[in-house]
Amino acid sequence: MRKQFLSALLLLVVFLSSFIYFNAYPAKAISDFYVKVQPQMVCSVAEYEFHFKLSKTVRVHDWFHITFPPGTDFSPPLPGEGRDRKIRLKQIVDSFVLDSKSCEACMGMPFITFLEDGSMQIRLSSPVELNPFVENYQETVIQIKKSAGIMNPPCPGEVTFSFRTQHEETFTSQPVEILGISKLYVGVNPPIIGSVAEYDFIVNLEKSLKPHDWIKIKFPPGTSFDPPIPEKESEQKQRLRDILDAVSFPDCTCGDIIMGLPIITRENDSSIVMLFNTPIEINTGLDSYDLTEILISKEAGIVNPTIAGFYRFYMATKSEATFFESQPMELIDPSKFNMEVYPQLTSHIADYGFHLKPKKELLVHQTITLLFPPGTTLTPSLPEDENERREMLNQIDNAVYVNGLSVGGCIGLPRVEFNQDGSIWIHPTAENR
Repeated sequence: MRKQFLSALLLLVVFLSSFIYFNAYPAKAISDFYVKVQPQMVCSVAEYEFHFKLSKTVRVHDWFHITFPPGTDFSPPLPGEGRDRKIRLKQIVDSFVLDSKSCEACMGMPFITFLEDGSMQIRLSSPVELNPFVENYQETVIQIKKSAGIMNPPCPGEVTFSFRTQHEETFTSQPVEILGISKLYVGVNPPIIGSVAEYDFIVNLEKSLKPHDWIKIKFPPGTSFDPPIPEKESEQKQRLRDILDAVSFPDCTCGDIIMGLPIITRENDSSIVMLFNTPIEINTGLDSYDLTEILISKEAGIVNPTIAGFYRFYMATKSEATFFESQPMELIDPSKFNMEVYPQLTSHIADYGFHLKPKKELLVHQTITLLFPPGTTLTPSLPEDENERREMLNQIDNAVYVNGLSVGGCIGLPRVEFNQDGSIWIHPTAENR
């Protein structure tokens, strides 16, 4: 009897130990979490992308929790209560995109809380079911557009974004570097030589501007227009009008206001200077003033220089008439090999972009070979079991795109080789030329 009692007690202890173990270390509902912030500048209204993989299904109306770093704020500020707050919350939720699906009004209003440490938390419900067990599931992406008006913290440095779903109690976090700005920051999209591009100018003005005061922007030597600016006066006016329509300030497009046509001149060094009048007052004396953003869309037809390298842009205003320069901006040559890694952090799962122009035609099913540097690892590791290994190789294949087309599914599995120096060869196959 005593032996039976001890056996029963031992089984109970084993059962309780197992119970405590599995509750102390629950399976995480998300993995491969990382954040993209554009622009990564202090006090800038930014666009945010949260990338992650689910291991548990998120049903319609299940909650997401996103925590922004201390110092994050809204521009314009979030009203305290009443009708104005509801209108602002509607504007915010309309700025969310979940897996390329707009979240407009179909998921209720978000809950926004400012915590004691100055961080901001947004809780919102999913408008769709997200099932990681469906075929070809890759990742989930939540995009928050600039129209939400979420503004980066005022101090440069490494900050942390956190995320969780309704299915777990702890947050998954990702550090992001927020850069300071001394005077002028320029974003060029795409940063490719000879391409018609969009230009995002973020400037920290010291002196105010009145409506119709002038602003000059100096583009690098070799910049051009497509189509060119005509010499015939009537055609030239229409082309200049099109360029002006492509210039915008926050909540204001220059072409919507009668402010005169821009003046465009070519300098001796082949740089281009564009002068236009501001359609709005920029009052740097206000407590609410942080930075001024000027966006020139691709509709202006401004073409990047045709030689790869680092370039600077310059700006001057009626109040600050001496040109001040931007940070160096690199323009790449797609005919040569270039690559990008995001995030550029150690021990993180990352997106890799390889830009190249083959010297010979790449035919269907020909092999592409990618060599990753020593220390690169696969997470999770490549399984020994043949079926599990094939499943993971299939996941790798589905994650590879050539010219925007997935190589997965129809061309066989990739080969993965681990070298003695710790580097990794991956051999996917091209699906298209």
